[in-house]
Amino acid sequence: MKRKPSGPKYRNLTARSGVIYYQRRFSGQRVRFSCETNDWAEAANVARLYEERKGIGRHPYIIVEVPALRDFAARYLEEDTAHLATTTREDRHRLLAERGPVLSYFGPRRLDEITARSLREWWGQEIEGSRSTKTGREYTNALAAVFSYAVDLDIVESSPVPAFREMLRRRSRTKRGRAESEGGREVRPIDRPEELERLVASARAEGPKAYVLVLLMLDAGLRLGEVIAVTWG
Repeated sequence: MKRKPSGPKYRNLTARSGVIYYQRRFSGQRVRFSCETNDWAEAANVARLYEERKGIGRHPYIIVEVPALRDFAARYLEEDTAHLATTTREDRHRLLAERGPVLSYFGPRRLDEITARSLREWWGQEIEGSRSTKTGREYTNALAAVFSYAVDLDIVESSPVPAFREMLRRRSRTKRGRAESEGGREVRPIDRPEELERLVASARAEGPKAYVLVLLMLDAGLRLGEVIAVTWG
């Protein structure tokens, strides 16, 4: 199959398994169907005929101002996170906090002003040297979710995150990038028993919740998110 051509008439077309599909939101509903062809020109014609039949595009042209990331992130958290697991939803709120590295850097910018290049600049300033690659990817995933919702609502045409991730993949092929991506890079084991005893004693002094949390992570090997998700019967 040929590469997708550029231009507005191809905007709502995507290729899946050698077939081109039409997909867009209209009147609050998602419309998706196969154009039954792998030719982009034919698919564009199918899409045009469908939109003419449904009256899509006949309404008066309204200029909608693209919102700033700060405002739309709040809308995303309110409208498009209910289906997520509780821990994932809590993570999204944390990652998109007002004073976090995403909104403190990009908050005032409109969504269409954020590009793969500006994301690369953000990564260099906010992530490299101060946070791990894994943490940076968590922030990137949260930002990707915001842009995906904006695309669903036809607020922006596309997300800059995939192109930025490709930049990160190319960078990870370097020796330094592979070292930063190693799973044990941030592991710092406690070497001396007395240090472990002080940690447990401090948790016990803080209260039963802190004490149980520390014991579960040390003895059962649970991660912090798993401990928080534990429910007691």
